[in-house]
Amino acid sequence: MVLWLVPITINMQDFGGKASKINVPVEKPVTPSQVAFVTFYAPQDNKDHRTHFDDSTYKDLSKYSMTNIADYCSYHGFAFFFRNNYMVDTVNKAAYWGKMDVVKHYLDAGYEWVVWTDIDVLFLSKESMLDRWLSRANSTQHMAFVTECTREEGKFGTVRSGFFAIRNSKIGRGFLDAWKDTFAEFKGNWNPEQEALEGLVKKEPWQSAAYVVPQDGIHTYLGCLHYDPNPISVHFPGFDKGAMKEYHEKYKHTKKKKEVCELISRLEQDSIGSLISDNPTPVLIALNASYDSLITGHQLKSVFDKYPGYTKIEMFVGSKPYSYIFHDSADSARQVFEVLDCKESVELGKTLLLAYANELPEFPERPLRIKEDIEKLDGIFYFPRFVSLEEEELLTRHVKEQGESGRWEILHQRSVQHYGYRFDYPANDVDRNAIDLDNEIVQLPEWTRNILGRYMQLFPHLPKPNQLTMNHYIPGGGIPYHTDRHSSFLSPVLIFSMASDIVMDFKSLDEKVTSVVLERGSLVVMHGKARYEYQHAIKPRNVDIIDGLVQERTERWSLTFRTIRDGQPCQCGTILCD
Repeated sequence: MVLWLVPITINMQDFGGKASKINVPVEKPVTPSQVAFVTFYAPQDNKDHRTHFDDSTYKDLSKYSMTNIADYCSYHGFAFFFRNNYMVDTVNKAAYWGKMDVVKHYLDAGYEWVVWTDIDVLFLSKESMLDRWLSRANSTQHMAFVTECTREEGKFGTVRSGFFAIRNSKIGRGFLDAWKDTFAEFKGNWNPEQEALEGLVKKEPWQSAAYVVPQDGIHTYLGCLHYDPNPISVHFPGFDKGAMKEYHEKYKHTKKKKEVCELISRLEQDSIGSLISDNPTPVLIALNASYDSLITGHQLKSVFDKYPGYTKIEMFVGSKPYSYIFHDSADSARQVFEVLDCKESVELGKTLLLAYANELPEFPERPLRIKEDIEKLDGIFYFPRFVSLEEEELLTRHVKEQGESGRWEILHQRSVQHYGYRFDYPANDVDRNAIDLDNEIVQLPEWTRNILGRYMQLFPHLPKPNQLTMNHYIPGGGIPYHTDRHSSFLSPVLIFSMASDIVMDFKSLDEKVTSVVLERGSLVVMHGKARYEYQHAIKPRNVDIIDGLVQERTERWSLTFRTIRDGQPCQCGTILCD
């Protein structure tokens, strides 16, 4: 429905106020919006029309990020609020009627008037205004009211509460007129609070419901936030059930947000205000999306990288139950926030709760994965996709088939097979006599020739490997810091990775650690300084953080190629030399 608002002039003196006129010109049609008339304390700031919750009765509202009636009404879909007074027979409560007359000029027959009050007061009291109006109404009006009226009743605490809705605004006006007449003698005592009233009638756009809530029982309704469902988020005349559910879900998510923010504040030992911004920033916090909540980096990235402005994600393992999503601007982040916040995410299988980040924590150092960066390590040569994906999968099948022969040697955190020469782990040396477990010479598998052939084309001046160790790692497995024995093997050492990415750490003589991503299908050549002066390791864990994303490890196979030293001692002279 579209409502045309016509310019009118209202003389406030008619309602007991000082002489004043309110002119409301309307230049174009506006879409109706919802207006809430809420009985509460008078606004402390008439320009903002905000009444703060400063009574112990309402202290629980702080849990829901609500500090005043304006927040409360806005949260539940009301475009505006204004102070009304008791709908009871007291001399100083006549202000209500003048305000209602002003607003009535802007309501056409398509609007509904909804009066929300205690059932005890409205339906059971012999003095109720409803009874007085019904006693005056003719039979037609009475029947219309009964037909158009909805009554609901419930019990919250010790107060019997509910509401009735007059579905036809024309009937509603008659009811309000009759009610107003009862208080005609009190008009002279009304202070119109001029600024606030002007704001009310100028508010655009309007919608098809006006709520009147008596102060008698408003604490009862606010208290219902503890109940499921709470009535304010459910009883929206003119709203479909989907909208009712959406409002109720929003309330639950806001409550959850508050709880998570308090948790973050405790974890960071800092105020929530320093961590989370009320205004848009380029960085969003996914409050309930982290590896600790069983969300992987791949899942989280699939939610955000489809939107313009996305740049990266930073996740944590164990230390923080939330993640950071970076954008190229605050506006990009705001647009994503408006689309995804408090919405069900199919990718994550949960409702995503977002906030704007203020101060940022120190993020884990990212492992290197770009070839040029990795090769800054002296003696490292890295080839990210040394063979095609199809070749890699074929090689992986060959390794698995070799495993079926039962030749695997089970170590602490991995399994191995040796070809060419077997490595004697207790002696930490090559066993040149016992070539393999069966004392038989086992040549390097035929299917490794393509890898070695390509390697020799790239490094024709280096020795051809004649020893192979096949490694099988399951998630959680690893290998401690070590340098392949100098007296046993020449330089270089080659590692070809299959089936899964892995983070390998390189530690220099000065104890500086550099983490590197070895992608599946990659070949890394450790020569010279990297071979003799660096130790390398794979930490035993189930996940790695790669490009800021938590990535779960899967089964991984690798081929380590070495060249046996011919008996001449190593002359490198480093402290790692045996």
